[in-house]
Amino acid sequence: MTTAPVVVVGFDDSPAAAAALAWAADWARVTGGSVRALHALAPRLVAPPNWCIGDAGRAEHHGRDLDEPSQRERITALFAATAPAPRTTLELTGAPAGERLVAASASADLLVIGTRGRRGAARLLEGSTSHYCLSRARCPVVAVPAG
Repeated sequence: MTTAPVVVVGFDDSPAAAAALAWAADWARVTGGSVRALHALAPRLVAPPNWCIGDAGRAEHHGRDLDEPSQRERITALFAATAPAPRTTLELTGAPAGERLVAASASADLLVIGTRGRRGAARLLEGSTSHYCLSRARCPVVAVPAG
């Protein structure tokens, strides 16, 4: 007897993530699988009082915001509003999104990520979770652009 396939999908408040979740839900319906949506709660970046642009490495992440109800409630409500397929769960985590998605890909049949199409300086400054996942995932990856 084979087990039902599992798809992991990155989820945040972006149009690309909504498109990725919709794609993953459709895939789960067709295959009889389940969807595990992961959202990385963003810690607050706190810089020392004498911080300047050249001191980016000195800024600290504080976990206080990870337990802030407003952030959790907003993402949970957004997830519920997308009307995901049955057997779809949302997991909130404090780890960086790319790292958490890659770790989850080790036990998944498929990883689905949204792409925002950042290029140049925006990608350099903000990073690219989709690029991180595409180059490190331990299962096949589907990259879904914003609709």
